[in-house]
Amino acid sequence: MCVRVCLCNKMTSIYDEIPYASMTESPQSFAYLPLAGIARKVYNKVRPSSDFPELPQPSTDLKVLQKDFMKYGYCLVKDALSKEEIEIAKARLLDQAEAECVAKVAHVTPSPKPKNASSTWKGTRQLIANMPAKGDIFRKIATFRSNNGDIIEQLMNKILGRSFLLSSQHGVIVEEGGGGQELHQDQSGFPFPHPPYPLVCNIIYMYTEWNLENGGTYVVPGSHLKEGTLENNVDPNNDYTSMIEVNTGVNSKGVVALCAPPGTCFVSDGRVLHSGATRRAPGQRLGNNCYYCHGRLRQQENASVQFTALEKADSKLLKLLGIQPKMPGFHILSQMPAQHNKIKVPVEELSMQRPSELKQDFDWYYTNTAKGFAKISPDSAMYKGPGESKM
Repeated sequence: MCVRVCLCNKMTSIYDEIPYASMTESPQSFAYLPLAGIARKVYNKVRPSSDFPELPQPSTDLKVLQKDFMKYGYCLVKDALSKEEIEIAKARLLDQAEAECVAKVAHVTPSPKPKNASSTWKGTRQLIANMPAKGDIFRKIATFRSNNGDIIEQLMNKILGRSFLLSSQHGVIVEEGGGGQELHQDQSGFPFPHPPYPLVCNIIYMYTEWNLENGGTYVVPGSHLKEGTLENNVDPNNDYTSMIEVNTGVNSKGVVALCAPPGTCFVSDGRVLHSGATRRAPGQRLGNNCYYCHGRLRQQENASVQFTALEKADSKLLKLLGIQPKMPGFHILSQMPAQHNKIKVPVEELSMQRPSELKQDFDWYYTNTAKGFAKISPDSAMYKGPGESKM
């Protein structure tokens, strides 16, 4: 039977118009819009996660990790990187970051300088994108071949299924005064309603110590699920302010700053509320984000266009990038996509030890990304105007 309702004195049917675009494109469909600005009201109340011993602690016990992940929306894998791997990763990250700044292809975001800023204040956050093309250690991390990477891979298979993809991998360098973000869900770009499972899983490898002063990631423990269900706790009808304040439910801690030693890996449900935190202490916070997604979803970094270090990638990495088939019906047919012909000088592995590389006419200079960063950080980014590049 055709259901009809009366709207504005007109009889209409659910079959009269196609409503889907309006349902998925309205501002109410996305979690990140109503969250904007709310979290900053409580950031002065943030406490270190170490104040709450019941919150996840670094572990290698798969049962403990799974329980933490389900209850709090995240878990901490102990010694995901060995001490040697940490030093190799730090050195490669810092060298690449400096080289990108000198070549003026860097993604540096400055923060407004406060009046009472210290003499050591720098207020920047630098993102190093497309890391699988920028070092063996990053490819090793992305493919779970680091110290306790096998534990992380087991978790990923349970969270996203065996056909999951690497959506993006980037490094982050946060200086004193930099790094602050709005509270968000990593899958907040997907319109509601969400399925009763995470669509994405962002994991962070900590190269340096995470704590409140160092800018340890802000998290709202237990904010991913409606209590007693598997449903997303965030929906358009939420009172977001009450969600992030201390209450008597699973989230009895409010917003906390992650505390963990170097080498720890933070594995998060794509629905848990979190944000990048402002570093309060002098020095740098170094880390590496690997953002994985279901095999049926579009990736953040278009590997078929941007990843050009194909000769350095083994079969496992190519499958994670979506360049080789990992599941039936969802893959790029050619291992050498035609789009590569359009990239003449990609930003790949750069080093201060090879200064001649930094003088190339990178395609990046002609992109909208370059235009944006050149406006806010002209010392580390250059825009040469529109060109043929479609990156």
